[in-house]
Amino acid sequence: MTPPAFTPLYDWVMESELSNSEAQMICRVLRWGERGCFESNATIGRRLKMNPRTVRRLIKTLIRKEWLAVLYQTKHKRLIFVDPKRLTAGPLFEELGEKVRKKISARTQCG
Repeated sequence: MTPPAFTPLYDWVMESELSNSEAQMICRVLRWGERGCFESNATIGRRLKMNPRTVRRLIKTLIRKEWLAVLYQTKHKRLIFVDPKRLTAGPLFEELGEKVRKKISARTQCG
């Protein structure tokens, strides 16, 4: 029996220096791929069985640790990605990292 395709991703995230809750957050954001994660803190909290305030703190921590990057943020909306620098460090992510890098680059040049 062959392991599922997501196994290298899971292993890469879980073997990093992240705590379990941080790793869960990274996996949640990665599931959106190049589109980025636009879910609210409440939605992420429900999915990960966390308080929305905990989600907000985790996102801030992961931004400081350069695991997450915010493409844009307003009072009620935001779009977050796993930082392209991290994507190129893991297996199978060179193409995804390049797509995210282009999206972030295009956004910063336009506005």
